[in-house]
Amino acid sequence: MLAKPRSILSPHDEAMKNYLENKKQKIKAQEEQEQRLREVEFIEWHDSLSEQQISEFLGEKVKNIVGSELMKEKVIKGWLSQHFDEEIWPLKRKKIIAEILMKQ
Repeated sequence: MLAKPRSILSPHDEAMKNYLENKKQKIKAQEEQEQRLREVEFIEWHDSLSEQQISEFLGEKVKNIVGSELMKEKVIKGWLSQHFDEEIWPLKRKKIIAEILMKQ
């Protein structure tokens, strides 16, 4: 049986390294959860929009799209996603966080 290699870090440094790794993993998991939440909220918001609302958000941009229907849908969805990220998500995110904190 091979001997386990000794760590060149002191116990203090090893503990700090482990603590930092745990923090990084927690932050990454939180970021991934928030991204999934944002995606779900965007889908819900997007699906609730009428053609008139989409036209109001995008104005003349919609009229100038050239290409197949699939291409137009992708472009429109991209613009709506950008609008959601800039105008809708920041407020919705704050509201969701406030609701979560109130339940704790």
